[in-house]
Amino acid sequence: MNILIKNYFNGGVHPDEHKELSEHKPFELINEPEEIVVSLSQNLGKEPIPAVKKNDLVKKGLSNQ
Repeated sequence: MNILIKNYFNGGVHPDEHKELSEHKPFELINEPEEIVVSLSQNLGKEPIPAVKKNDLVKKGLSNQ
């Protein structure tokens, strides 16, 4: 590994946070969306096995554990 790259990324990348516009504002509640899509294809390991089938109705708080 190039020693310059190894030293440059030591500890990860820490970009500026830019929180000036929101850091003093309270949280706001939003309405729950009618539909949520969760992509299962964004991992680098073994292919995930979904706990539900496509188009199954999943109620809030449902867990397979």
